[in-house]
Amino acid sequence: MMLRDLAAFLGTSSTCAAYIAGLGWLARRNALGQHLCRKIMHIGNGLLFVHFWPTYSSQPAARFLCASVPALAAAHFVLVGMGVTEDEALLQSATVSMS
Repeated sequence: MMLRDLAAFLGTSSTCAAYIAGLGWLARRNALGQHLCRKIMHIGNGLLFVHFWPTYSSQPAARFLCASVPALAAAHFVLVGMGVTEDEALLQSATVSMS
């Protein structure tokens, strides 16, 4: 079962990362307004996460592996926000312009 859960984790995390990167790409090209892009990011990532939920097993450790996907995304947001790491695509898609 652990192999199934690892595959589910890789599928969930890579799909969510690609989704965020795609929205960053759209934001950099001004294809979507930043406010709309942020809303789509939150709603879409939540839906993706729920979509992948059934791919995990019923093992007790699976729930933690599953929950680590949004936890890792949140940690990445915090690290970028604190300036520890840079992610221009994330900043473009997640921040609102003050101009």
